Amino acid sequence: MGVNMDSAHALPRAYRALMTSVDSDIIDFYPTDFEVDEEGKRFAWQAISKLPFIDEERLLFQTRKLEGKIEDDEATRNMTKVDCLFVRSSNKLGSQFFSHHKAHLGEKQTEEVIETVNTSMR
Repeated sequence: MGVNMDSAHALPRAYRALMTSVDSDIIDFYPTDFEVDEEGKRFAWQAISKLPFIDEERLLFQTRKLEGKIEDDEATRNMTKVDCLFVRSSNKLGSQFFSHHKAHLGEKQTEEVIETVNTSMR
């Protein structure tokens, strides 16, 4: 929720109106007109947008009211999960990553999946 209004499409549908609707109780967090500080910046993309601070309590209060309206796939996407690293078996770094992971986390937390992938895809 701490993103630009243009990124509202990436949020769960239930949360989008919080950023875009004029009737939203937290619409003040998402101004459409704001100052941009380009001082000392060479390119426009390096500028700093001067946006209001987001009041965490107000934000969480509003999102909690909508939690029951989030679709299952959106809730899954919003969960903390285990990172996955995919490395081609022919890549020399792959075996180094795997052995480092095993050495630091132990066998029970390490899984190696070897799968043949059809690269022709016709």
